[in-house]
Amino acid sequence: MVSYLDCMLPFLSATLIWEQARGKTNSMDFAEAIDNSDLEEFGFTDDFIIELWGVITDARSGRLK
Repeated sequence: MVSYLDCMLPFLSATLIWEQARGKTNSMDFAEAIDNSDLEEFGFTDDFIIELWGVITDARSGRLK
C-alpha cells in the first residue's frame, strides 16, 4: 500500500526546489541556496543542480508546456 507521504513526496520536493530558485538569477546562487537548505540532505550533484536550473529557467521563460 502506497502511503500519502509517498504520493506527496515528488510534489513537496518540487515545491522546495522551486522555492530555493525564487529570486535567484544564476545557477551558482541557486546551488548555494540548495546547499544551505534542507535539500542539501539529498546530496544533489553539481551536474544535477545545473540541470534543475535549466528546467527552472525554461519554466520561467515559458518554454515548458
